[in-house]
Amino acid sequence: MVEITYLVPITTAVVQAISMAVNFDGRYKPVISIVVAGVLSYLLAIGGDVKDIILSALVGGLGASGLYDVAKKTILNK
Repeated sequence: MVEITYLVPITTAVVQAISMAVNFDGRYKPVISIVVAGVLSYLLAIGGDVKDIILSALVGGLGASGLYDVAKKTILNK
């Protein structure tokens, strides 16, 4: 299984970079987080089981979108 400790912050950073480059609506960030985490899980889990990759993608993507929401509310006061 992919290390979630690495997956969540990397996914958050990649989604934030994508959102700055493409400038899409913020309500799509959780979906994009899950897709990015899925791609990263697949790339990091060489020879891993499909169940583990899907679980890592869901946990990493939802964790990344939650981390973004918490940071936005606490740091930016929005």
